[in-house]
Amino acid sequence: MNRCLRAGAPSGFIVSYPGRYPKRLFLGAGWLGLFFSLSGHAQIHTQSDFPPQTVVLTLPDAPVPQTEARSEMRYEASPPHDSYGQSSPQQNGPELQPDVHAKEAANPVDLWHRKYLLGEWNGKRTQLERKGVSFDFYYTDDALGNPYGGRADFGIWGRVRGTMDVDFSKFTSWKGLTFHMTGLWQYGVDLSKQYTFTAVDSSSLPSAHTIRGDSYFFQQYLLHHKLALRGGQIAGYDSYGNSEYGASFINLALGYAHSNLNPSVYLAFNPAGVPSFDVKVLPTDHFYVKGMVQSEERNPYQTDPSGFNFHLGGPVVATEAGYIHDPPKSPDATGTMGSEPFITDSETGNYPGVYKFGAGYNPHNFQDLLTGRSSPGNYLLYAQISQAVYRMSRQGSDRNRGLDLTYSQDYSPGDVTQYNQQIMTGARWLGVFPGHWSKDSLALGYVHTSVGSHYREAQLLAGKPKLTSESLIEVNYLANLTPWLIVQPVFQWYVQPGGDAHRGTVFVTGFRTKITF
Repeated sequence: MNRCLRAGAPSGFIVSYPGRYPKRLFLGAGWLGLFFSLSGHAQIHTQSDFPPQTVVLTLPDAPVPQTEARSEMRYEASPPHDSYGQSSPQQNGPELQPDVHAKEAANPVDLWHRKYLLGEWNGKRTQLERKGVSFDFYYTDDALGNPYGGRADFGIWGRVRGTMDVDFSKFTSWKGLTFHMTGLWQYGVDLSKQYTFTAVDSSSLPSAHTIRGDSYFFQQYLLHHKLALRGGQIAGYDSYGNSEYGASFINLALGYAHSNLNPSVYLAFNPAGVPSFDVKVLPTDHFYVKGMVQSEERNPYQTDPSGFNFHLGGPVVATEAGYIHDPPKSPDATGTMGSEPFITDSETGNYPGVYKFGAGYNPHNFQDLLTGRSSPGNYLLYAQISQAVYRMSRQGSDRNRGLDLTYSQDYSPGDVTQYNQQIMTGARWLGVFPGHWSKDSLALGYVHTSVGSHYREAQLLAGKPKLTSESLIEVNYLANLTPWLIVQPVFQWYVQPGGDAHRGTVFVTGFRTKITF
């Protein structure tokens, strides 16, 4: 098992630049064309005015932007989405309604109250959104240091990301069809890989130095939004095993997704999306089932450095089923729209929650970390509960202020996986203070990561210290200084870093910054 591929955090740095696009774009377009030739003639009767999103539930006025994997994509859940957006998706705060955009375009607000740093482009941004085309450009970085424990040092990991969403129903007769595309430039110092050597990265952002197309895909809703088909270049991490409250945390596990998903089954992480096809069934407002098949890429930055090679490897499968409690109602939603549009502006239930169970499976060969023998197939199971448990009011400005709790646990066999079990739990208080600060959040999280049995035995045979498990505690405060500027100070405490009981405690502190242009 190549440890450097863990959760999108290779130990080496790769600088990649786009090259030889025409042929590879042609192959990618042909693959997507096959998908749409199968679905394009279905009868579609519903309006889809929402960009592609992941099965994730967040409050419309919640103070948290998605992690790249979640804020930008959010069917990236990107940044997030990317993981700050993860996302996308994964990961920008509540979107303004079109009439709010129009009001700002007609009467430009001052620098500190506008939604975007660069404003509405003299109304062009609003005009494009009304025609079905929306853009997001933003810069995110994590400036972190370890004043105590490990090799004391400081570093910054930064991302510049651009996203585009197209809603074809706004300018064609084809209803329910959307397109999403995102790319980035990222660079910097990975504190965990270079200095503290922890099992869970302190930041959800680092992977490799790259300029890369991350994800691009079409999504088609059918049967009055009861069925959704998605095909293209996708990061599985953005939709399976991802943290519901990712934007409220900085570390990789709580801030993006279970960090052992990649080494266990090689599910793709952002920004290294791979060719994928996804199907979601949304029979009611409260239940969903989804499944994805994607290409196995054990080193995506080598097989597809630009993000446009569209390389097809063997299959990796992910599935998930979930229950949505007290789901929000989007103004234009049908009764069977399910959870997809819920991360956009909507009238939400006061106590939204998501209860989900999922699995990933890779049928290809894995090497036993103790014996060295190769055997086919490995899997990972996960379960997660995320629930609003207290609200200060059922109506008015305090209806979304209160306490949310989350718990998630996964398991993978310990013979081929270095870290085979992980528990994540956390709490966040939305709207710490009233008034201007009502969209801020205070979060407390805990991550427990266990070392696999065969890796532990192999280390003992090699004369190295006994490894058990690592514990991480994180506290952070997300401050919305302006609609376009977010600052998130953080403090992290690692006990037994990397699972090594002989190592001293490691402290990490710093802050995340996000600027939406």
